[in-house]
Amino acid sequence: MVKMSASFVKGTATSIKHNNRDFKEKDWETKYHNHINREREKDNKYLQSTPIREKYDELFGEEVERYNATQKYMDSFTDKELSLMEALAKGINEARNIEG
Repeated sequence: MVKMSASFVKGTATSIKHNNRDFKEKDWETKYHNHINREREKDNKYLQSTPIREKYDELFGEEVERYNATQKYMDSFTDKELSLMEALAKGINEARNIEG
């Protein structure tokens, strides 16, 4: 079995610098980092550091656009359909007021 480890900060902020071992030479000498075997750095696996919105758009953007193109929005309803929806909404709201 391959041994793996992960590092994290138990504080209010994460440290990408720490997780990626992106230190200046003087940082390596501190008590917080001198236990790290630098010869094994070549074996490290790095996670991506990408803003969530950017990654979401990359993964799902085209599919969201295709889906949205098939949806019927308020501006595409006829006057009759809008009147019916308004009447239904009014009836639902009135029913809620009676119950409450």
